[in-house]
This record gives sequence, C-alpha cells and structure tokens, in this order.
Amino acid sequence: MKKLYISIVFLMILSFTSCVDIEEHYDFKLDGSCNVVYGFDMGRAISVFKNLMTDSVKQSAQFNLVKDTTMSFLAAVPDSLERKLTKEELAMADKSNRP
Repeated sequence: MKKLYISIVFLMILSFTSCVDIEEHYDFKLDGSCNVVYGFDMGRAISVFKNLMTDSVKQSAQFNLVKDTTMSFLAAVPDSLERKLTKEELAMADKSNRP
C-alpha cells in the first residue's frame, strides 16, 4: 500500500510541474533604482483543474472571472517586520506598486 501511495504522489507532482509560467521584467534606471514586474500565468494549471471540476462549476460567473492583481511590497510585509523599518524604507515600500 505504501508503494502505491508513493507512486500516486509522484505522479501528482509530475502532473503539476510546469503548470505556472513566471516572467520577470527588470527596468534599471540611471539613479540606481529598479522597477520589477512579475507575471504569473496559471493558465495551464487551470486547464488541468478544469478536468476535475463539474460542468456547473465551470459555467459559473465566478469561475470565468479574470483578474489582474497589483500588490505593493508594503502590503506583503508582516506587521512585526514593518515596525522595524525606517521611515525611508516604509516610503520606498509604499511606492513599490506605482510607476
């Protein structure tokens, strides 16, 4: 039974590899600053999961909703770390999602 379990887990891991495409774009400026844009394309992962879902779920409005998400570094920083940042570091993190 243990060998069957390990085989199933291994096949699941193989089936989910390369399901997410990540693109990184860096824009270095003369003043030493840099704009970083990460793009996560989960289209292949969704196509794998679509095969496991019922037709009613696939046809729902929420399932077919497409979103672009922008997040600043400050929003991702835990409160415990945010309290340790200087005013300059907080200002820099707050501007991270603005062009």
